Amino acid sequence: MSAGRRRLPLLILAVGALVVAVFLFTYNPAPVIPRDRDHVAARLPEGCLVCHGPAGRTPRPENHPISQACLSCHRWGP
Repeated sequence: MSAGRRRLPLLILAVGALVVAVFLFTYNPAPVIPRDRDHVAARLPEGCLVCHGPAGRTPRPENHPISQACLSCHRWGP
């Protein structure tokens, strides 16, 4: 067996590990919307922004995307 053939499985394994590592370090799922009284009452993005807008009691963080379409990223929890 040639040296190149012996290294091929190691190269494939290294590339696979690199792909998995990049995915794990860059994957950032949006938080789930809890099904508590405040969130269920809000229902629409306008309701979300009452609390999570700039003047709300829990404003979005500075690095939050500008989008007002909350439900395009966030999903309802169980």
